[in-house]
Amino acid sequence: MSMFLAVALLCFLTSQGGSVGPSQKETTAPRRETVSPKWRVDLRASIGGPELPIVWGRKKEYKGRPKTSLWFTDNDTVVATFVTSKAKVNPKLSSRDTSDESLPLRLRAAFLNTATGSISATPEWPSQSRSAGIVAVHNGRFVTQTGNDVTLYGPDLRALKNLALPSSEKGDWRADPSPTGKTILFLPHALRTVNGITTDPWLWVETDTLKVLHSGEVTQNGEVAISDENMVRITCEWIYDCGPKIEMRGPSTEWKTIARASRHEYPRFINQGMMFLSGDSPRLLRVDGEVLLTQGEPSGRAFAAADGHRFVVPSCQMEGKIATLDISGHCVLKAVLVYDISPTRQSYTLEIKGPRIKGEMVFAISPDGTEFAVLNNEVIQVFQLPPLQ
Repeated sequence: MSMFLAVALLCFLTSQGGSVGPSQKETTAPRRETVSPKWRVDLRASIGGPELPIVWGRKKEYKGRPKTSLWFTDNDTVVATFVTSKAKVNPKLSSRDTSDESLPLRLRAAFLNTATGSISATPEWPSQSRSAGIVAVHNGRFVTQTGNDVTLYGPDLRALKNLALPSSEKGDWRADPSPTGKTILFLPHALRTVNGITTDPWLWVETDTLKVLHSGEVTQNGEVAISDENMVRITCEWIYDCGPKIEMRGPSTEWKTIARASRHEYPRFINQGMMFLSGDSPRLLRVDGEVLLTQGEPSGRAFAAADGHRFVVPSCQMEGKIATLDISGHCVLKAVLVYDISPTRQSYTLEIKGPRIKGEMVFAISPDGTEFAVLNNEVIQVFQLPPLQ
């Protein structure tokens, strides 16, 4: 999902609790509690320069928000990344005056201790693209993508492996990791049309080796996601007039329909056996299509702990929108909905206390599901989550 769509979808969130679906016997209402950040750190001094916005378009230039990423590399470390330049240029100038080829782009990272918020390292790496960041983590290792260059790093920040993605005239490849972080699906950002049908090549990569495990082409005009064993897609997106379905396949099997979908849904695996459909009719499904939970209000993306026992759904409220003045407003983080898998239910609704978190946000959950992080522009905050119920 693009950053624009992800933020737009997030603004539809509410702070209402989930309701129980027909296959779920648990009827306990979620506990409502308040949560304040353990710590809050402004990273602007650590970034070392202004963030560069994403730029696209040929005949006409468009600028988006700067690309950032946020991950827990393990239960004790959280990392945020930013794309900057060492060149002394006016950030307001057009990219045609300061092209990426002439700028020494850098992917800058800040690693922090989750207990104290202290910064342990601030490495930087050269980048081929403004759309760069960390795209997957697994057992302390992490993978960066800087244009078509993909690199695996160890916990000591030493480069271990490198993968060069094929060049594409359609733009950079986008990465979609599995919930465990063991595998990554790479797809081009833009679709290629063949005889009126949109098709994408795909690469299924093992994180710890950067070995391409599987490859092929996928016909799609909706969202695609993976677990370590399966790929899921929505066969129709909201911009098309069609009858969307949820389809699944393995690396060597054919697509199989498992459920109906709406045109405003986005799948994400929670673990090998479950996926969360965010959008108009959010719900938790087994991989055979059985509904486990439904949520009464529109929802944004779920963020799953790598151990597969918990996921969270941030809940925002739109403020400041004035339609007559064409002012779009901004999202304000109000709550975090916490879902535990055994038994499967919404366990908590955590109301956010402390300084207001509004505007651009990136989220992450620790591998064991005990901590939740928010990157709000250049400020990172970490929240302690209640124990699994």
